[in-house]
Amino acid sequence: MRPIKFRGYHNDYKHMFYFGLGENYLSFVDEENSFYSGIEITNLEVMQFTGLLDKHSKEIYEGDICRFGNDMVVIQWYQPQASFEYKYIGGDEYSLDQLDTGHSFEIIGNIHEHKHLIEEGE
Repeated sequence: MRPIKFRGYHNDYKHMFYFGLGENYLSFVDEENSFYSGIEITNLEVMQFTGLLDKHSKEIYEGDICRFGNDMVVIQWYQPQASFEYKYIGGDEYSLDQLDTGHSFEIIGNIHEHKHLIEEGE
């Protein structure tokens, strides 16, 4: 069974946070070494860990943009089947359940911090 982990992009702070179940507040140090604490999780766009690792052993989360062969795909949640899928940018979707490993993927960004990758791939 995969560990249940989350990350969230905070639109006000423009920062990605990683957290587990039961955490209500977050803190972080920004690029200028300023410390922020007491940030409510309710202000985040939450993404869940898929349970897969990419070819560099990085955890693959919902919202990641990955290189898959010569193509780029976005990892997303597919509610009707309660599962994760990968969607070719400008193309079709396929279930991640069909893959037993994420090692075919290489994370190159995410939909919040690297929107330009999606635009370039269309």
